[in-house]
Amino acid sequence: MTRPGQIAVSILSEAGTLMDDDQEGAAESAMARDEPLELTEKLDDFVLRPAPQGRVMKCRITRDKKSVDRGFYPTYFLHLEKDDGKKVFLLVGRKRKKTKTSNYLISTDPTDLSRGGKAFVGKLRANFLGTQFTLFDNGDNPKSNYENARKELVGISYGTNVLGLKGPRKMTIIIPGMNLDHERVDIQPRSDNEGLIDRYKRKNMENILDLHNKTPVWNDGKSSE
Repeated sequence: MTRPGQIAVSILSEAGTLMDDDQEGAAESAMARDEPLELTEKLDDFVLRPAPQGRVMKCRITRDKKSVDRGFYPTYFLHLEKDDGKKVFLLVGRKRKKTKTSNYLISTDPTDLSRGGKAFVGKLRANFLGTQFTLFDNGDNPKSNYENARKELVGISYGTNVLGLKGPRKMTIIIPGMNLDHERVDIQPRSDNEGLIDRYKRKNMENILDLHNKTPVWNDGKSSE
């Protein structure tokens, strides 16, 4: 089952390797945002809700790095591709400045990428090595607000293979499971070792699912997967 508000958002951090189309971007996303969203009345709710059962959601990521500033902090746009070929804007993400690790703010408004904005829906945070990413909703850090602690929506872990760091990487995605009402199980860690990735490492698979990419093949000519 594909979840537009979880899996699709998580790949914003890897948009450079999945899609590099700088010709599309802010103008396109603004036009798509004006199109009526037929799948939900409120975009903020839709992107955080599991997709309808038995339905495949196709999404496209584009990257905008046209200005000097965006060369270092590119903006990524996520669109839903409908059956008739039309696109519906869903999310925008941009790397935060002055952070020690890769840290992306995610919003449903391409004109407002602020932590305190009304359209802020979550953030994607990497570890120091850039081998693990965690996607949070717009809740608070449990150390500052225990009662309204943020929820984890996706955990992403990269591993090397026999070729080492320069070879194709294996990717594991960990997501919350579903209850009998087809609702996402809340994963709301109150400490650093209760998150999705830590649970997976401890082989505690209760209420979580793990997904794996197809084995990538290295292309010597292009020096890429």
